Amino acid sequence: MVRREKAPAPVAVEALPTGGYPVFKQYLKDSLDYPLKALDDRKEGTVQLTFTVAVDGTIQDIKVSRKVSEEIDAEAMRLVREGPKWFPAIRNGRRVPHSVRISIPFKLEDHL
Repeated sequence: MVRREKAPAPVAVEALPTGGYPVFKQYLKDSLDYPLKALDDRKEGTVQLTFTVAVDGTIQDIKVSRKVSEEIDAEAMRLVREGPKWFPAIRNGRRVPHSVRISIPFKLEDHL
């Protein structure tokens, strides 16, 4: 008698930036242009963004879920828009749109 085992369930994978999060964090650090108005106003804080990584890896529907200032929020959105490509999430062996939440810190001490 041949015993057949069930095939393992496909692994679910979250959406990820190319190179993973350590590379993405380094990109943010290297590419962040602190807005002059925010520097003059001594504004700092962490912007929280949500967006969807589509099945083709494109970023869609970027929203600011935690604001700091108009200029800083716009810079955070630019960083994500112009940043590395993303790998889409995978569920049941298929690519699926996936909502992502990230935080981007803006610290004056890093830019003075």
